[in-house]
Amino acid sequence: MPAQIKDKRPPASATDTAVTPRIEHRSLEAVFGITNPKAKDIKIPINVAPGRYCPRFDPFYEWQEDLLRQMMLWVNGVGGKNFLLHGPSGAGKSSAFQELAARTGREMFMGTMHARFEWSELVGQNRLAEGSTKFVYGPLPMAMKTGGILLIDEVNFTPAGQIGALNKILDGGPLEIPETGEFIEPHPEFRVAATANALARDDDAVHYRGTQTMNLAFLQRFNGARVDYLSNTAETAMLHRALPKLPGKVITAMVQVADDVRKAFVAGDTETTMGTRVLRRWGEVMLARLGPLIANTEAEMAWALQFVLTNLTKRVDEEACLGVLRRIAAGMVLPKS
Repeated sequence: MPAQIKDKRPPASATDTAVTPRIEHRSLEAVFGITNPKAKDIKIPINVAPGRYCPRFDPFYEWQEDLLRQMMLWVNGVGGKNFLLHGPSGAGKSSAFQELAARTGREMFMGTMHARFEWSELVGQNRLAEGSTKFVYGPLPMAMKTGGILLIDEVNFTPAGQIGALNKILDGGPLEIPETGEFIEPHPEFRVAATANALARDDDAVHYRGTQTMNLAFLQRFNGARVDYLSNTAETAMLHRALPKLPGKVITAMVQVADDVRKAFVAGDTETTMGTRVLRRWGEVMLARLGPLIANTEAEMAWALQFVLTNLTKRVDEEACLGVLRRIAAGMVLPKS
């Protein structure tokens, strides 16, 4: 467990000031919880005095070692400073970047792409406050100035007309802000992270209407990796660590339900899927209502699943998810505590 990393961020204030990094070298095992014997001997630089825009880490996050290996190359600038993660919804693409930033003490600034995206959403814009106009920086110049990570979520929603401006940044070029007259050169530690759903336009592309097909010239400005859902074994182990008082039979059933729902989603049979974050919330709700869960397990599992997920889905998807649950949890009896 990376318990050694303390949250030493300064409190937020109206005026942002740069925080001088304080670097210590720690093992991969200590920082990321990797159990590989070699992880004890590999030391990496960690900023133990991060700024306020550094995310908080999740001590129960389950790392996929090959993905971490690639991300460490990226964050160290090996082979390029832009990295793209793609894969199905809920597979943990954004959270992987957030966890890496949190555990290495890097600040992260986020922009989300959409069909009507405008460049000013990343750069910033003039705003009226207390009778005067002031330029408010967006996530891009803040990351470039401080050496932080710019996370571009759902990058394949970027309108075609905005690709050119983004390419200049991906190529390591400076940012010009006409409103302020600034010409910002990127900090050496500045990195660009991006996420995308259905990048290959194959298995699950039907679920992501509005995505743009990324041309090869744009994609080749990134290194990248595909992120998939955790294996049943890894996800079960994570839930046992995060929710140790939740009955093991319930955790096993939860993971089986999630696996079946995800397969149906990828096959196009449902528009609803279950990420690890949803599983955690589902388990937390059941743990808070342990008495009803023990008294009537199947019904309580269904009620909790509706609370965290299916009450916000289409009725047909709700019935599909609950049908999977009823099949897996039918007749389950938990011992009285």
